[in-house]
Amino acid sequence: MWRYAAKRLIETILVILGVTFLVFAIFHLVPGDPITVLSGGRTLPSSVETNLRQSFGLDKPLYLQYFYYVKNIFTGDLGMSFSKNRPVIEILKETYPNSIRLAMAAIMIETIVGIGVGLYFAVRRSRYNDAIMTVSTSLLISIPVFWLAMILQQIFGVRLKWLPVSGMGDGSLRYYILPVITLSSVFIAYVAQTMRSNMIKVMGEDYIRTARASGITESKVIRKYGLKNAISPVITLIGIDLGALMGGAVATEVIFNWPGIGNQIYLAILARDRPLVMGAVLTLVIIFIFINFLVDVSYSYFDPRIRNSEGR
Repeated sequence: MWRYAAKRLIETILVILGVTFLVFAIFHLVPGDPITVLSGGRTLPSSVETNLRQSFGLDKPLYLQYFYYVKNIFTGDLGMSFSKNRPVIEILKETYPNSIRLAMAAIMIETIVGIGVGLYFAVRRSRYNDAIMTVSTSLLISIPVFWLAMILQQIFGVRLKWLPVSGMGDGSLRYYILPVITLSSVFIAYVAQTMRSNMIKVMGEDYIRTARASGITESKVIRKYGLKNAISPVITLIGIDLGALMGGAVATEVIFNWPGIGNQIYLAILARDRPLVMGAVLTLVIIFIFINFLVDVSYSYFDPRIRNSEGR
């Protein structure tokens, strides 16, 4: 397992270095001069413009800018925000915990409801149940997130006045309910579908029939032999979802005015704040890659075939 983890760690570091290059290249190929954005479109005196370019390192060749960019990343320096005139890392420290809280709440709902629903409809198979499962999950997947969010706001916030429709307020549970439901709805459908199909496949295996023939109770067969072998792909899916959720769902955070990193990226794009957008995007990508690394290692723990294949 450790050999497999070391190999994945080296691959992860190489991917992160490649991502830094892509992020740097994409944002420097986008039309527009950062100094023009910083000045608000006004024409600056040549001396002031020269000083600004030197202070932000924009007077150096691109390869040197990239070198210092990577060097600063490893020291925790993501640059200064043009629109806020503050270090990007400070802005991310303020907004990212809010996205983490929202993501963890959504992933808990996704895991409990998704696995529970998928397991139930796999064990209780019938034409009626299969139809309910297919229609409900297809409906959740096909509904646009922004539309679902506005419908929830209209029903529970505007008409019934049960729940707040915007902001984080005092951080109480009431402010989490609508964003969490919106954020987890699509992922619940995917997890339920994956859990159901895997469980149906596993319950048809020969060793399940052998366990039943040996007199083991059905509940123990499901729990000890079925669930354990069917849940590995679901763990991978949940891990990938966690990476996406930790990255902040932009649409959900913008619609609910949630003070997270997704909303911050949206505002930074409107302000054309290149350092803030680059720092936020790079942070999201690194976290997503790191979570995938942890998922790969955990998957090798649950499935010994992966460790054995790597060893060979």
